[in-house]
Amino acid sequence: MWCGGRRKKKGAASGPRQLTTPGPQDSSSSLGIRSSDAAKPEDAAAFKAADCLAGSRCDLEAVASALRALAQRPADARPSDPAAWLAGLIGPALGYRMTLENLLDIVHIVGGEPVCRAALAAQELHAEADRVRSIAEARGGECSGDALANALANLRAVSGCGGEGGGGKLTPHLAWVISRVLALLPGWSFASDGDVDRPPLCSAADCAVTLSPLESMDMKRLLFAAAPPAFLDFGRICSLREDITFATATFAPAPVAVVTVGAPGAGKSKVLLHNCLPYLGSHYNAPAETRSYAHIDPDLFITQLCLNDNAHRGLANFCNHESFLTAVGQRREETCRDAPERSSRCSRGVSEIEMHPRCLSMSMLHARQPETAPP
Repeated sequence: MWCGGRRKKKGAASGPRQLTTPGPQDSSSSLGIRSSDAAKPEDAAAFKAADCLAGSRCDLEAVASALRALAQRPADARPSDPAAWLAGLIGPALGYRMTLENLLDIVHIVGGEPVCRAALAAQELHAEADRVRSIAEARGGECSGDALANALANLRAVSGCGGEGGGGKLTPHLAWVISRVLALLPGWSFASDGDVDRPPLCSAADCAVTLSPLESMDMKRLLFAAAPPAFLDFGRICSLREDITFATATFAPAPVAVVTVGAPGAGKSKVLLHNCLPYLGSHYNAPAETRSYAHIDPDLFITQLCLNDNAHRGLANFCNHESFLTAVGQRREETCRDAPERSSRCSRGVSEIEMHPRCLSMSMLHARQPETAPP
């Protein structure tokens, strides 16, 4: 997937909302917000701060946008730590806070339900060796030798476990989050026909639940405990995402998402570069150069992190989908190239874009291999 912002036209507004200067006849002038906002001001102070920042001479559109997103949330969907939540929306990429819906998507994609159940059950076990083995074997069956040693090292690295002797222990918050995942997962299904209009959704209260970047890393260590510790290096994952995926992509008031779907070798990249992006640039004022987009490349983590070892494809898929969620959540210009062919998984990605009020444009490119080879 590739995501990128619209180019500004001369005299065009820089963001999706038009700012106004309150006057003496404006009933909302004391709040510094527009009358349309004042009709139902979920958080008038945050709206005022957002408009002030958006009108600043500095480039503070990302901050203003994040404040508006917070202001528009109903009371029962407010994050418990608003400052951390705002920072996650503004960036950098490593600051993004995964939501409970995000985690449910990923657990569904990577088949993590057995591990989640084992991780909770392991909290009743007193011996570290028993906890580690039960979690590691929940994913891949019998675990011994190097795989068991990997699991011990990875699970000792989980936040709050206490290091040596504490492998497999969870913080109360992470244990609670996993329990919510297990409670909601049976109804968390995707349309098998690719319909993007029926995605599963959380309640308002569950939408307020977020995971810190370290807790997201802890979920990777739990779900893929037997992987080599080098594949679960927090710094390495962040570096790949920040330096390659988001190297040149910046915040955009009206981001553009381009999703390509098709078999390997079908020519998606060629059509995208030579036809699709130039067309979007000339007809819809979208960026026409790939450097303007965050490229969510499904091969990045399997090749650069997991060294082309397909036994760890699930970990690569987790990291890849996390990059996609970060791009959408932080309003980066984003393109997803080589989207998975499974219609259910692709439809969830498109649903995420459509549901997100900040992603205003999207194009689909479907390239197919010819049924018969050319002469």
